[in-house]
Amino acid sequence: RIENVWVRYSGSLGIYIYSNSDTNILINNTSSNNLGYGYSLSTLSNLTLTNNTSCTNPARGFDIQSVNNSTLTNNLSYGNVTSAYGFFISSSNDTISNNTSLNNTNYGFYIYTATNNIISNNTSKGNSSAGFYLESSTNNKIRNNIISNNSGFALNLKLSNNNIITNNILSNNTTGNGYGFYI
Repeated sequence: RIENVWVRYSGSLGIYIYSNSDTNILINNTSSNNLGYGYSLSTLSNLTLTNNTSCTNPARGFDIQSVNNSTLTNNLSYGNVTSAYGFFISSSNDTISNNTSLNNTNYGFYIYTATNNIISNNTSKGNSSAGFYLESSTNNKIRNNIISNNSGFALNLKLSNNNIITNNILSNNTTGNGYGFYI
């Protein structure tokens, strides 16, 4: 269990957990001003990621890959710069809810090769590209999210099938083509 830790100005990743560590619970942590990702979590099961913050890192706020059967709730990613996604998620069978991505310099939520996730009640606002971008992702339920004021498509699906998208609010997103929803 990692709780109430603040990692900043590290020479690489802020918080890195790999390969079914015994530490699969992260609560109330902050990772800021590091030289890489705020959080890099990979090859884990049954992760609990709750009330964590990633800010002003030069890459992804939260990098979540091969993390399965997990819960990600009430996390905040903001002001990550360069090629920064707020949340990069490539995993299966997770509940991703009540997270916020604000003012990152790329996608708010980039969902890649993800399957069978419930993605609900999240906010993506003021990011420099799409609010939500799904690529090669299937069988996800995307519902009750607020996607606004991003400088790209609100919701973009690329090579993604059998996703259920309901009750999302898409507003004031801008792109050269003016699309809010792009498939």
